[in-house]
Amino acid sequence: MEKMNGSMPLLGSIHCQYCGELIGTLDTEKVTVYYSVCSGASCKPGNSAQQAGSGVALNQEDC
Repeated sequence: MEKMNGSMPLLGSIHCQYCGELIGTLDTEKVTVYYSVCSGASCKPGNSAQQAGSGVALNQEDC
């Protein structure tokens, strides 16, 4: 893999399971997507929109 600015690129990403916002990145050996919950007002636990379901899986996806 090609180095960018002297370091390897970060291939892992963490996205909000409700709104899809990028929460962070991490160093992984292959492209990996994790889901969590961001701090957005509509994504907080107990929100009625959350309970309706967003259609985004909680599982890890490997490409």
